[in-house]
Amino acid sequence: MKLSQNFEADYVVVGGGTAGCIVAARLAEDADNQVVLVEAGPKDRSPLLHIPIGFSKLLHNQKMTWGYKTTAQANLNGRCISWPRGKVLGGCSSINGMVWVRGNDLDFNEWARLTKDSGWSWSEVQYYFKKLEAASGCEDDRLGRSGQIPLTVTKLRNKSVEAFIAAGEQQGLTLRTGMAISDQTGVGYYLTTTKNGRRVSSARAFLWNSGGKKNLTVLTNTRVSKVLFDDSNVAVAVCAHRGGNTFKIQSRRGIVLTAGAINSPHLLMLSGIGQSEQLKRQGIPVRWNSREVGRNLRDHLGVRVITRIKPSITVNNDFKRPWRLLKYGLQYAISRTGPLSMGGAYAGAFFSTGASRRPSMQIHFLPLSMKGEGWDFHRFAAVTANVCQLRPESVGDVSLETGDYRDAPRIDPNYLLSPADQTAMVAGVRFVRNLFQSPAFTGPMEPKELAPGTGVQKDEDILEFIRENSSTVFHPVGTCRMGSDAVSVVTPEGRVRGTQRLWIADASIMPTIPSGNTNAATAVIAERVSDFIREKKASKGGHHGPMG
Repeated sequence: MKLSQNFEADYVVVGGGTAGCIVAARLAEDADNQVVLVEAGPKDRSPLLHIPIGFSKLLHNQKMTWGYKTTAQANLNGRCISWPRGKVLGGCSSINGMVWVRGNDLDFNEWARLTKDSGWSWSEVQYYFKKLEAASGCEDDRLGRSGQIPLTVTKLRNKSVEAFIAAGEQQGLTLRTGMAISDQTGVGYYLTTTKNGRRVSSARAFLWNSGGKKNLTVLTNTRVSKVLFDDSNVAVAVCAHRGGNTFKIQSRRGIVLTAGAINSPHLLMLSGIGQSEQLKRQGIPVRWNSREVGRNLRDHLGVRVITRIKPSITVNNDFKRPWRLLKYGLQYAISRTGPLSMGGAYAGAFFSTGASRRPSMQIHFLPLSMKGEGWDFHRFAAVTANVCQLRPESVGDVSLETGDYRDAPRIDPNYLLSPADQTAMVAGVRFVRNLFQSPAFTGPMEPKELAPGTGVQKDEDILEFIRENSSTVFHPVGTCRMGSDAVSVVTPEGRVRGTQRLWIADASIMPTIPSGNTNAATAVIAERVSDFIREKKASKGGHHGPMG
């Protein structure tokens, strides 16, 4: 195809991330569908994308992330928080911490209630989770075994991690093998989207293994600036830009937005779908007044509790000693094992700050610590427990800064706006502190708290520490909420209200945020909306096609 000329396909999928790779691959399973997948970033060629520990460098890589920042957050002492978001084939699944967590059963039952679609309930979405998963080394028989996304329990063992898990048990948490479902409090090793020591992104799982289908075209380094409609609000094309050329990609059957919780609402607004007053202020003709576009933004806020330990057994020690780094580099090159095969969370915990056994908080634990961003490790042995609230009440929004597609949207998550969120985060820090002071941890590790620090004890001081040091856990959702009500942005099937042949199939349509890492739930949305688009019939096992 000559990119200087307009061309057409049956389906155009905008955004080659977690959801987009799945949607494009599924639509292309029908041989009579010509599918084009459009990704703004480059191909996933960098070695850092495939070496698990490379995630710590990727999160701030300006070539493979959007490099977004939030507005100044009033409840975080006016700080602007970095929101990288993946800008590379595979999207966030190519740069994330690789942790696979389905969420809690009540999360999806709430989706079903809010959308009035029982197909989003926990019992029904199991079909899609199992279809995706290829879990190994995990005793949880609820997980799928033959899907396209490998789930691995790490073979790495570190004494600080073992001490953390034992301390969690002493704090009353149940020892779990592969914490892929946040249905109860517990502590243990996470399942990660890796295989043989390498990251398996959505691109690798669904595009690399597509067998080079002739009916699927992937355009990288190509930016979509708007969706184009006919006079009846039928989505007929997208306006795309690549290498200085502007061209149209016309669609015969439909357009699917899979650009994520920031870029999908941004693209809708640039296309004339959003709050009419906001669109008019930016000089954008209003095609459909959809006042909730960009609203309902939720994210997990996390804060790192860092503790120095006496044994020199952490990644800090390894990466500050060149001979160790060389040794581990050779080990990884030969066997795909060792510290370089470690992802964004070695182990962790789900716990509740109240009486409920439904977890309200999550810990991501790593045997390392950093001063700031990137690979800026401390020069002493230390470990990190990043604690986050799973179901925040604070809600923000995404809106237009300008009407130019090249300008970043305005992102305001309103972190810690709710007093309940403030209370929960303080309680979460206290829980982690108690865990680090459990005999199972203090005995072998001899910890000395670095952050917040032993001088920070009062609730108001802990809250101030959180305000000054917390950051995103990279889980924004909800900005194109699905629902059965007339003001929801999309229907329960992912169809954009006020339009025809336009769908959204990514984390932006989640009505509430899942209790845990959001990659798995995003993949399920991609699978289910793909089925709606393909007009599959309902099957007895909970495999639901279009309704109504």
